[in-house]
Amino acid sequence: MTQAIVSVLAEPYCARIEDIWGELSAVFGLKDLAAASIPHVTYQWADSYDAGIETALARIADATAPFQVRTRGLGIFRGAESVVYLALAHGGGIARIHERLWRDAAAHATGVREYYAPATWVPHITLASGDLRDEQLPDVLRFLGRRQYEWTVPISNLCLVPETAKRERDWQRYELGGVP
Repeated sequence: MTQAIVSVLAEPYCARIEDIWGELSAVFGLKDLAAASIPHVTYQWADSYDAGIETALARIADATAPFQVRTRGLGIFRGAESVVYLALAHGGGIARIHERLWRDAAAHATGVREYYAPATWVPHITLASGDLRDEQLPDVLRFLGRRQYEWTVPISNLCLVPETAKRERDWQRYELGGVP
């Protein structure tokens, strides 16, 4: 079992990503489009977290003001499973919260995935993954490239996500509350 620390996207961006997932499913037959059924940004992923993670996340959320992050266009992770994503600018509020999460949450984690470490992390929103085949990539990118992704996305929460919880109501949610 694995767990992750994420931020759920606010509307209308959540609906926009879900619409893209629906279009990719209809046009390309992609069914397993994202690791979770809710559009989000992932900061850390681990095998498990101990009970202290709840206090750590509450403390981080209370001390962090909501912030905005800008999109930067499409990207691809290549590996055993290809992923097409919407890249996010790496700086400002998202970099600060990620660095603090990495430091404070990792103290409560077992089996942290190093590709989420500050030196290697690529902030992104997953658009296509899972059953995406390499031969589909050019067509999927062409299809996705026909729209504009000049978004400024508000980030206002942290969530602890158990691997088995696909519904947002099963995620432990912490609203950001720091004063801007």
